[in-house]
Amino acid sequence: MLRKLSRDRRSILRGGLAFLGLGATIIHPSLSSAMEISPMTTSPSTTGRTNRDVVEAYFIALETGRFEVLREIFAEDAKQIMPYSFGNFPRSFDGREGIYRQYSSLPEIFSKMSFPRTIYPTENPDVLFVQFKGDIEIKAGGRYQNDYVGIFRFENGLIKEYTEYFNPILVSEAFNVPI
Repeated sequence: MLRKLSRDRRSILRGGLAFLGLGATIIHPSLSSAMEISPMTTSPSTTGRTNRDVVEAYFIALETGRFEVLREIFAEDAKQIMPYSFGNFPRSFDGREGIYRQYSSLPEIFSKMSFPRTIYPTENPDVLFVQFKGDIEIKAGGRYQNDYVGIFRFENGLIKEYTEYFNPILVSEAFNVPI
């Protein structure tokens, strides 16, 4: 167990170095660009989808408002963690239904969402590292834009845990909420 945890932490660190542009070729010498996916992340799950396909499905669901897709790609006991949440913002969403409920309420506040992204493989085929931007139109007026890093952990082809890091100062400014 300790060995697996240590290996997972090294995978995240190496994924982080690839995100910074400091080692994508060290981690996967065969990569010709950061967008190329190693064989480790392309093996299909029992559903025939790769973990990369599932991450893409997550972002497409947000961009198109097809939130029911989240019920198909998150494990029943999945968890979304937001370590930089503050105030009344939740620090996590628990379970597939909890995640679905949170996202399916977004159209009440936002009219259009776009998430340009780059997905990076790690040494662990069940961990993907994603760097993305959010460009979101607020129905009440204005835009919410932020920079994000996401770590997706998979189990049996489903998202088991998703940790999302964002700039809380930009949240505070966009929604006029003190930190």
